[in-house]
Amino acid sequence: MNLQENSTQKLDETIERLERNRDLLVKVGNYEKASFFNVLLDIAQQARRNNQSLSKSSTAH
Repeated sequence: MNLQENSTQKLDETIERLERNRDLLVKVGNYEKASFFNVLLDIAQQARRNNQSLSKSSTAH
């Protein structure tokens, strides 16, 4: 597994954990913390998209 694949896998795992934690916070009614997890989730998803773009551009060269 190369570095790009490893970082993509780690980002996927992080996104899954953030989604689970956010969902649990919503379930118990802690919407303020859930909102914070949404921000973290947005950042992780953007990082994954950037990682995919880098992956595509590095294979294109």
